[in-house]
Amino acid sequence: MTSVRHIIARRAASSCRTYRSTGAGTATIAGVILTIPSHRRPRSDSDLQLSTLWVPWLVILQILVVTLVFLGLYLFLSELEGILYDITTDPALSTWMLLIFILAFLVQLALIITQAVLVYKLVKRRDEHFKRDALLRQGIIEYLDANSIAEQKDINVERWTMNTIDIYCRSDEHERSPATWGVLVGVLAFIPLIGIIFLLYALYFLSKDPTAHEDRQIGFNQQLQISLMKLGKQPLNSIQWAPLPRRSTSVYVILSILTLGFFLPYWWYVVIRDMNDHLAKQWRFENELVEMLQRDG
Repeated sequence: MTSVRHIIARRAASSCRTYRSTGAGTATIAGVILTIPSHRRPRSDSDLQLSTLWVPWLVILQILVVTLVFLGLYLFLSELEGILYDITTDPALSTWMLLIFILAFLVQLALIITQAVLVYKLVKRRDEHFKRDALLRQGIIEYLDANSIAEQKDINVERWTMNTIDIYCRSDEHERSPATWGVLVGVLAFIPLIGIIFLLYALYFLSKDPTAHEDRQIGFNQQLQISLMKLGKQPLNSIQWAPLPRRSTSVYVILSILTLGFFLPYWWYVVIRDMNDHLAKQWRFENELVEMLQRDG
């Protein structure tokens, strides 16, 4: 906690520096909204809207795996019964049983690969959006600093609060390495129990992190709205939005275990949709912010 306070104090002190004009702050915000400065890629690359069609594909693969396993077990028990009770069985029964188990393994492999790819995409989107949003917050703070000096308006309380929120965002929203998590979910899936634990934990933080991020974003936006009003700017209509639903991840874990994994597709669905909803709401806010900057400066 002491280190965070020191960081906040340094940020507050640096925010008192003098700007010659508000143009630098405006350019910073607009540039961050439209591109990722470090890579010069469009905003849509970092804030990717993932399709929920991943979910029915996962359902199909899960149903196929279970169906093939049960069919293989049925053939195995039929052959075992023939051996125990000296009943003549079809010679091709063993071949069909082997083929079905091989097919079940291949479908399970496709399911594992799909989950690994989806985790990679979701974690990558999370990391890149959080990084872009950190740059956006910094640009907004610099813009407000410049305007408060130019207009001789006191928004110190709001700036302090926004700096504090920004510090806690940067502290809590660390990168999680999409490649590492994709490999962990893919490779460890072949190890009983361990693979399930890593998959459930990945879904856990992919559910929790966007909700916590949006809570901070709403608080930051509230201070931005107050600051804009004090500076005589027109308030933004899209600056306030309904928070994401609260997901009880503990209940989701229990349901996933009790249903032998058949609850997981729904969990995948809400993880994809919640972040999609957050990005859509933030884009509307950012678009209106750019219009205000272009209009009012």
